[in-house]
Amino acid sequence: MLSKLFGKRARLEADDPLVRRTVIAELSDAECERFQADLAKIAELDSHPPVRCTAIRRLGDLERLKNLLGDADESVSSTAVERLAELSADTPALLKVPEVRRARIRTATDPDEIEALLVTIEAATDLIDLAVEARHAKVRLSLAQRLTDETSLAELERRTRSRDKTVNRLARTRLDAIRHDQGHHAKALRRASELLESVRQAAATEAPSTSRLGGLAHSWKMNFERLEELTTRLRTSEVRVETNESLKQNFEDALRRAQRHADQQPKAPQAPKAPRVSAADFSILLGELVELEASLRAGGMDILANAETTHQRYTDISARWSSASDHKSPPDEVAEQYHQRAHAFVELFKALDRLASRETELRRLLNLLPTDSAQEISDPTVLWRSQRRGAKAAAALESELRRIDWPEDLPRPGLLEETRMGQLAFRTFQEQASERARSLQLAASELISALNEQIEAGNLDAALQRDAELRGALKNLPDDKSRSLRQQAHPLESRLGELKDWRTFATSPKREALLSEMEALIDSGREPTSQADRIKALRASWNALGPVATRHDRHVFDRFNRAAEQAFEPCRAFYQEQAKQREYNLIQRQEICDALERYLNDTDWTQADWKGAEQILRTARDEWHRFHPVDRAPGRKLKIRFDALTDRLHEHIKTEWDRNIAGKEELIAAAQAINSSEPPIQEATNTIKSLQRRWRDVGITPRRVDQRLWKTFRKACDAVFERRDKERNSHKQSLDSEAAAAIELCDEFQTHIDHCAADAVQVETLRDFTRRFHQLGELPRNKANTMRRRFEELERSYRALLHDAAQHAVYAELDRWNELDATLSELEQRAHAGESVELPDVEHFALTLTDVVKRRLNSIVSDSPPGEPDDDGRRQSMAIEAEIAVGFESPEADQQRRLELQVERLNRGMSGHRDSEDPLELAIRWCSLAGRSPDASALRERFFTALQRLAS
Repeated sequence: MLSKLFGKRARLEADDPLVRRTVIAELSDAECERFQADLAKIAELDSHPPVRCTAIRRLGDLERLKNLLGDADESVSSTAVERLAELSADTPALLKVPEVRRARIRTATDPDEIEALLVTIEAATDLIDLAVEARHAKVRLSLAQRLTDETSLAELERRTRSRDKTVNRLARTRLDAIRHDQGHHAKALRRASELLESVRQAAATEAPSTSRLGGLAHSWKMNFERLEELTTRLRTSEVRVETNESLKQNFEDALRRAQRHADQQPKAPQAPKAPRVSAADFSILLGELVELEASLRAGGMDILANAETTHQRYTDISARWSSASDHKSPPDEVAEQYHQRAHAFVELFKALDRLASRETELRRLLNLLPTDSAQEISDPTVLWRSQRRGAKAAAALESELRRIDWPEDLPRPGLLEETRMGQLAFRTFQEQASERARSLQLAASELISALNEQIEAGNLDAALQRDAELRGALKNLPDDKSRSLRQQAHPLESRLGELKDWRTFATSPKREALLSEMEALIDSGREPTSQADRIKALRASWNALGPVATRHDRHVFDRFNRAAEQAFEPCRAFYQEQAKQREYNLIQRQEICDALERYLNDTDWTQADWKGAEQILRTARDEWHRFHPVDRAPGRKLKIRFDALTDRLHEHIKTEWDRNIAGKEELIAAAQAINSSEPPIQEATNTIKSLQRRWRDVGITPRRVDQRLWKTFRKACDAVFERRDKERNSHKQSLDSEAAAAIELCDEFQTHIDHCAADAVQVETLRDFTRRFHQLGELPRNKANTMRRRFEELERSYRALLHDAAQHAVYAELDRWNELDATLSELEQRAHAGESVELPDVEHFALTLTDVVKRRLNSIVSDSPPGEPDDDGRRQSMAIEAEIAVGFESPEADQQRRLELQVERLNRGMSGHRDSEDPLELAIRWCSLAGRSPDASALRERFFTALQRLAS
């Protein structure tokens, strides 16, 4: 419910910023005093700027308000300035703050009040802002009057268009004056340049005329004074104009040179000769005068505006003619033409003087002429008044034009042309007004005929209606046009009175009957609406009988009215209750409009809660229809306001709708583009999922449009997912196939391991199985690790077989070396005993004999003693070292030797030398030593037992 959304009793800590702002705005003065601390906190810390501004307007703490002047949010700081300006009336010290002072000027109502406040306002831009933003018209005008420079006035004129007609008119008037001065200043500069050039030409002649130079000097003086005056005025308006000193200096230098040249001319002792003047000189002067007259007649310039320049040129020509005439008489024909044209110029200048003297009066009379078309004036009274005033002004204009007596053969100046156009426009106005009067006269005449016909027919009601229309028509006519029509209508008034009398005679019984029925309604006990309808019907019947004409009928009419009032009393209470309900509904609708307006003004539409905005719009419309009915007239105005507010809110929402619809259409286009380009399925799927996430982030859209867009978007997404599912199924089949191959390979490997003999184990077989497993394709994710672990387990099993086979081979070879050593030791012992021995078949042992062992074999059958004398000692040392290496205990008799060998082993290790621990290498070294001692078998047993442990 909207009443809940904008409830007056909501807490200041509400989450909705609109609710907080509404509560603050509705606080009474006493509540504001009580909530000052809360208001200050909201003004400083609230996250919603409009709420802060509302709190500032209810805040009275000056120090807290001053702290808000530099707030980062401009709306907050400006609101604080305005609040301080309001409080400055009671605390003048606040006016020392520049922002507060300017705000006080904007809100001032008296121009005299701002005098002291404008002391520090020097920048023209500040004055312009204040002249535009000040609330009171007199203050704005007072501020505008302080601006005099062209730039400021132009800016002020631009900013006040369609806002403040008075200030705009002031700015335009001052700008026109500045531009008028600029035009005259330019003319004065051109005239100064012309005079300077004339002096320079005079200085270049053979014999410059002193009188001519004097005339030029006089003209220069008059023009220069005017130029200086215009320059001063323009500089006052801050218009950039050059100084005239250099121009003045140039003229004075040229004039002095010309005068010196004139003084240096040789003077004859006789009487001075008159200068030679030819007829051609007079013709030239006449030509210049004719040219000046032709330029005036051509109409290329305004004669009145250029009167000064024209007069100066004519004066110059006239002075030159007079100077030439002093020395020689001009030809008669040339003189006659010259004097005719000179007379025309004299008449022109007289007319210009007359026009200049009457300029103000002409403009005043022009302003009195109607400016609107007669057809645009709907009120006849205003039309005839404008016509009369315009006729007087037009007659006065004619009189003024006769006084001016402008020459007909010359173009009219702008003012006279404006006057002529005004006269033409007024003639058109007069014709339209006359046509309007004739139309009204014809209508009145037709009404007189219609009134006569209705009286003849005895139709009193129609006659009364035509009589009222006729009175209105005669009232709309001017007196001189309605006089004859009134004389025609006068006899009809008497006949209409007679018709009224006859009607009274016929209607009196009916009036009595209506009175009786109305009196009977007083205690009838009818239902209020039915009672009111009956009273209304009786009044309509009474009114249908026409107006009362006799005293008796008026008495009956008074009784009828009193009875109607008494009969209506029961209805009045009923309608009063209805009126209260309508008034309540109207107040509720007013609150709805106020709340909507506050919401619209306070919401930051760049960061709005759009779903909330839609909810508020729906709720506002529901609440509006709930509070029905209301009084028609105020309800209609309120309905217009409500429609405008909801339209504004809907426009904001529609803008967001359009933006979001465009965003969703872009997402649809992107999804459809994916189906068209068919990128890799994983990339397409990820992109579609990203588009779906972005779709969820898009804001509000209309429901029907959203459903249509979602259907299109979903179709494009489903196409991608269908292609993904197809590829997934194909991929799954491929994975299942590879998984079956992997299982088959592992089973084959397991079977091979289970049935493989020890002597059949080969490294190549392991490599072949490993290669085949790694050549398999991608495996199912849920089975890949299990299969890899199984194969790795099979690999470890086969490697164990390989290790066992290799170890068994080492044991077998050690046994063969042991057997070989036992055989050789026995032969050595027999040879040492002097027995004859033969070498054994070494191929029986399947060993690769080293050269050392071969020498041992050869030494058994040779004459040399078998072996070295210390071989038995070496064998003992090797047996002890082998036992040390594997951690076996040595016999008690060998403990001393064992300790020595351990020390030597430790020393070799510290020096970086490590003894070989290869069992086969140690066995070969053992077999290279002769075993002649009787205990050779015991040492051999100890040594090879240790080697067996070392090989394991």
